[in-house]
Amino acid sequence: ETKKTLDRYEDAWKWIALWLQRERIHSPRQLTYRLGVEYVDWRTTFKKRTGKTVRKNTAILELKLLSLIMGEAVRMGHADANPLVSIRIHREKPAKKPELTDQEIVEIRIALREEPEWMQISFEISLNTGCRLRETRIPLNCVDFRENKITFPHPKGGEDRAFSIPMPSAIRPLLERLANDGGRYTLEFPFQPSRRWQQFFIKVKKTHLCFHCLRVTYVNRLRRAGVPRE
Repeated sequence: ETKKTLDRYEDAWKWIALWLQRERIHSPRQLTYRLGVEYVDWRTTFKKRTGKTVRKNTAILELKLLSLIMGEAVRMGHADANPLVSIRIHREKPAKKPELTDQEIVEIRIALREEPEWMQISFEISLNTGCRLRETRIPLNCVDFRENKITFPHPKGGEDRAFSIPMPSAIRPLLERLANDGGRYTLEFPFQPSRRWQQFFIKVKKTHLCFHCLRVTYVNRLRRAGVPRE
């Protein structure tokens, strides 16, 4: 598993452990289907640091982790069956992320002047390539100035899905400067970069936005330009 996945599992376990303690569940044999359903109702009463209520999909993801743990409990003889393995709770459709307007892009760029450079770099790379936040940390030896292309060696889905794209002219000067500075990567992330971006959008009073909106913006612009979906 990736570190990000392990971090997510650890965070999920904190909530599961709290719930098990609250329900006074001390043995895998005490878990029931009904309790699994009740976990979702209980978990969605909490709010995130942003003030938004925890979504049903988050609770379902955490419940799946508990189901994996219960499966191991069955294999080790600590439980006779896993009541969560066939739990039927339908996921919610994720909210559609908005596209950034030209005015919002201008305002964000101005606000980013007061933020760390890694945020400025990730913003420009994603806006001009449509890559995800983690993918903006590009090894500079994967930036080919002669062939004028960028290779993303570690996209979502792993190295097997590595791909190359033509280098957008808008970010070539940025990439050249970073390469001349002698670093290994376009940027280095701090702890929890996604949360840093979340805090930024709260700070600039644009809570309807998130970093993934840059990807949505890029894709929508391609479609309007007549680029086939394929």
